[in-house]
Amino acid sequence: MREIVDVSLVPPVCITPSELENPLVIDAGAFRARHLRLPTPGEVGCALAHRAVHELIVEGPRQWALVFEDDAVLDNPGLFKARLEAYERVLDVDDPIVINVNIHAIPQSRRRLRSSGLMPVRIPPYPATAYAINKSAAALFLRHQEPIRSQADWPTSTGNVTFYVDTQSSVWESTDLASRIDESGGREQIPTSRKVLVWSGIWYWRERKHFSSFRDFWYSIPRQRLGFHAYTIGIWWRKKTKWLRATAHHSEHSQTEL
Repeated sequence: MREIVDVSLVPPVCITPSELENPLVIDAGAFRARHLRLPTPGEVGCALAHRAVHELIVEGPRQWALVFEDDAVLDNPGLFKARLEAYERVLDVDDPIVINVNIHAIPQSRRRLRSSGLMPVRIPPYPATAYAINKSAAALFLRHQEPIRSQADWPTSTGNVTFYVDTQSSVWESTDLASRIDESGGREQIPTSRKVLVWSGIWYWRERKHFSSFRDFWYSIPRQRLGFHAYTIGIWWRKKTKWLRATAHHSEHSQTEL
């Protein structure tokens, strides 16, 4: 990696449960409004580490930078180096832009062929294992995360930032490292009653002080969840269709033999 780009290491941030009650560290009410639950210490620590990186980008001389978490794996350095030119063309603008370079950020079945390999997406692509971000997006994320109001992926939605995924990337997320986001397994489960409040719009009226507008609420919660459910149903339908075609082909082949 150091042979391809300049590298700066940002140390991890460890948060104690007591620090979760410090309003200068985290706005717990805003986090709960956006994620429908309270954060874990690991989530806050991760968000603080990303915030530190965004500060470096905003204060630095470069228009954009790459952010890699410790579990990001660079599989093909030569291909990665070749992709930097494509990132430069998209990120060297004043509009806030993020490119998720984790190849698993979008399933292969949804990847569309583009000459640049960069595919715009309507729903923020998770996770934030590896991404390229320009100075405008880093500054926007900083404003949303002082104090911490959201997970590291992502502090704001597609309503304010243009997201891409790199369908030709050779970067992926290793599963060999244990996640520290929820080490104790104490992450709160979202009750059905709270989900009903979201879909009825009542959640927005109750928590509207944590959203800049109804559009902000819509992009942050319902729209993302609709996208996730549509994606899940789409995957199921493609698998089902593939199975039905295979079954029909097998049946026709059996009849031909008879």
